[in-house]
Amino acid sequence: MNSSEAFDFQIERVIDIIVKSGAEVVGLQFPEGFKRRSPGISTQIEEATGVSTIISGNPCFGACDIDAALVDSVDILFHFGHAELDDTKLSEKVYFIEARSDVDVTSVAKKALQSLRGQVIGLITTVQHVHKLDDVRDILEQNGKTCVIGEGDSKIAYPGQVLGCNFSAARVEGIEKCDEYLYIGSGDFHPLGVTLATKKRVVIADPLMNEVREPDQTLIMRQRS
Repeated sequence: MNSSEAFDFQIERVIDIIVKSGAEVVGLQFPEGFKRRSPGISTQIEEATGVSTIISGNPCFGACDIDAALVDSVDILFHFGHAELDDTKLSEKVYFIEARSDVDVTSVAKKALQSLRGQVIGLITTVQHVHKLDDVRDILEQNGKTCVIGEGDSKIAYPGQVLGCNFSAARVEGIEKCDEYLYIGSGDFHPLGVTLATKKRVVIADPLMNEVREPDQTLIMRQRS
C-alpha cells in the first residue's frame, strides 16, 4: 500500500484479475465514502489494462447493495469497501475489495479514553478498520475499561463490523448492555445509525484525522424535517 494512501484498494490484484479473466468491460461500485476516489481508480485500471470501466452511480450502503443492473452490463464487477458474504455473491462476476486501512489506531484510542464516560464500552467499526479492534480493546482494557465486541447476524462478516444497512453487531446479546459505544472510523453516517438503533451514546475515534468527537445529531433532525 502506498504510504500516502490511507486505504488499500488492491489495484494490483484488480489488474491481475482483469488480465486473467480477459474482461473488456469492467464495473466499479463504491460506497458513498469512497465515491470521490472512483475516477482516479478507474483511470489507473484503464491505463494498466486497456479495458473500459463503468462506475456505478447508485447509492451503496452494504455488501448486499450490489448494482445488479451493472452486473448484467459488464464482464466483471469490483465492489469496493465491503466484505464478501456468502449470500451476496450474485455471480462469479462480482469481486469484493475490502479496502482496509493500515493507519495506526494507538494514538486516537488513547485520546478516546478522555471522552468515554462509561465502564463497559461496545467497540464497532467498518471493515476498513475491523482488524484493528483488538488493538483498541487492549488499550482501553489496560486503562481500566471493559470492552465488548459483538458478533453480528449473517449479513456481517466480522465481529464488531457495522454496515450502513445493518447494525446488528451493536445490538446482539451481551453488547447491548454496554454503557456506550466507541466507533473506530471516519464520518457520521455509521455512528448516527448506531445511535438511532440503540438509543445510546456513540463516540467517534477517527484514526485518519486523529480526533475524537461525537456524531452531529443535527444531521438526524435535518433528515427528519
